[in-house]
Amino acid sequence: MKKITLLILVFFTISLQAQETASENSKQPILYAELLLALAVMPNSGDVGLANAEELNYQYSNHLFTFRYFESIHWNTKRTYSQLPYTTKHVTNKEIGLMYGRRWIHEDMAFSVSGGLSYNTYVNTTKLVDANTTEVTELTDNFYGFPLEFNIKWFNAQKKRYRIYYMIPVGKPTAFGRSYGFKIFANINKHSYYGVGLTYGFGWHKKYDNYNSVGL
Repeated sequence: MKKITLLILVFFTISLQAQETASENSKQPILYAELLLALAVMPNSGDVGLANAEELNYQYSNHLFTFRYFESIHWNTKRTYSQLPYTTKHVTNKEIGLMYGRRWIHEDMAFSVSGGLSYNTYVNTTKLVDANTTEVTELTDNFYGFPLEFNIKWFNAQKKRYRIYYMIPVGKPTAFGRSYGFKIFANINKHSYYGVGLTYGFGWHKKYDNYNSVGL
């Protein structure tokens, strides 16, 4: 939550400055943050887990530059017929990555494909429980990987007044707004994973013509 709050504060600060100092359309950047909630699969082990990510994206022409922080959590419990002993595996996989890609915009929709390099931290915590003892082992592994992702998202086709909680309009029509979409992602490494999820974004998602605004 602290990361999300910080991103929101930074983007609102930039938005206010942009409305005051960058009235010309040519000065408006394509710059947006994105949050991900997804399912992730590790094919080597077959483990399925929950994943979340935060991204910061900057587009110049059709070139897309992305900074990504990703984290997934996986659980796996195996029991014998008598229910004891049993093992519980808890795996976390964290990634910090930089990616380059291409992004295409059509009205209120955008498609993008990206790939790059990441630094990953993999932690495998295993508990072996029997009637008398609990044995815990933890394996930590750091390595480089190759992150990949495909995105499709929707946003406002026209400049609109920003609405707090989607209800309270503030300010003048602005290019700053929200987006929603889908992401297919993967990371190729010694503990590879792939998955699919939903995204929520906020920022400047396209450049707008001067006439391309509404006051609602």
